Amino acid sequence: MGRFLLFLTAFFSSYITGYAQDITVLRLEDFDLNGKVKSCTVINSYGKEVFEFDENGRLKSTKTQYSDTDTHWVNYAYEGNYLKEKRSEHYSNGTLNKEQSIVNIYQIDTLKSSIKITEKVVSYNKEFLEQIVYTLNLKGETLSIQKLHADAVDEIKVSHTTTSSGEITEYVLNGSLQKWIRKRMVPGEGKTKIKEVLTREYFNEEPYLATEERYSPAGMLLSKEQFLYDDTVNKYLTEERHDYAYTENHILKGEKITSQNTVTEKQYVFQYDNSSTANWIRKIILPDNSYTSRVIEYYTEEVKETKKGR
Repeated sequence: MGRFLLFLTAFFSSYITGYAQDITVLRLEDFDLNGKVKSCTVINSYGKEVFEFDENGRLKSTKTQYSDTDTHWVNYAYEGNYLKEKRSEHYSNGTLNKEQSIVNIYQIDTLKSSIKITEKVVSYNKEFLEQIVYTLNLKGETLSIQKLHADAVDEIKVSHTTTSSGEITEYVLNGSLQKWIRKRMVPGEGKTKIKEVLTREYFNEEPYLATEERYSPAGMLLSKEQFLYDDTVNKYLTEERHDYAYTENHILKGEKITSQNTVTEKQYVFQYDNSSTANWIRKIILPDNSYTSRVIEYYTEEVKETKKGR
């Protein structure tokens, strides 16, 4: 499934809302792209986005065109496998808005038993905004996130344990549990095993949100169920559930959305380019008949015609 929301949502999603950021490097596969893609222009209802990639498949820049006069640019620089710098620039009427533009600078220190990544955030007016220090183990798992800003220091401790019920990850902010994640394998259809990821979020150490996701052996999202905690009955109640169906070639073909007493079904039709990797260039959603279009440029291939699939 595509991730064509605004890139800032996709890339810098919070570990804990408002407290820390994910510094994972995004690649072609995170945007449903394959092969030697140089750029991908996405056209949809809220505007136009351009994603550019380097020859190693890493995201190099994004441009979001909200209107003829409102543009957001993000550029990325790498050092080895890590992000070195990110520049986020806002333009209004062709003029750079320095108050809304920032640069994130990353310093990577590899220690004997851990990796430390220091992120400094500075405005284009040269104002220091904050510093975030990520500590990872050698497997790449986050151990702690420390955020220093003007009037406080916040620290998230992250623990990883394996129990009989699955792999457990906990995020504790300044001594208060914020997020709990359990990953485990559960029975699927026939004799298959599928991955289940249960995430619970807390406010003042009280439960309030939960999400359960299930993935096929091939890694495709099969279902996503969202819950709200009801303290009158002391349990999570389903708010909305999404079930997804795929073709034999692992292409999304349908979605069923169940919410309260309402059931909505959608079908997806894709048109593909004629490259050797057959990337989709139009996604049509039925019965709405809405669509998203993509214009794809390759480093080594030329696309001459399109083919339709479902």
